Amino acid sequence: MAPVRGNRRASYADVATNPEPPPLGETMGAVLPVIGTPVYRGSLTITHRAPTPMGEYLELRARVVQKTGRKLRLDVTAEAGGVRFVDASGVFIEVMNFTRPSAVS
Repeated sequence: MAPVRGNRRASYADVATNPEPPPLGETMGAVLPVIGTPVYRGSLTITHRAPTPMGEYLELRARVVQKTGRKLRLDVTAEAGGVRFVDASGVFIEVMNFTRPSAVS
């Protein structure tokens, strides 16, 4: 598993304004363009193993675990200082019959 996003420090604002651990959604979103088609989130399961460390660099790793038909499952782990504090799994569904808008001239 290679890191998708790194070098981010957690802050109180991240934790207070976002029910997901800081930048969990962003990490999953960074992986999705790789498949080349728009998707929407079907579900997201988050397991908090410990509180999000404040003021430390966070390492988030995402990987595509399974693709079946239009469903795509991603797993994400979040660590700080070598200690895992979050595991997450999301199911995304590819949008059918998507047509990219033409460029405006």
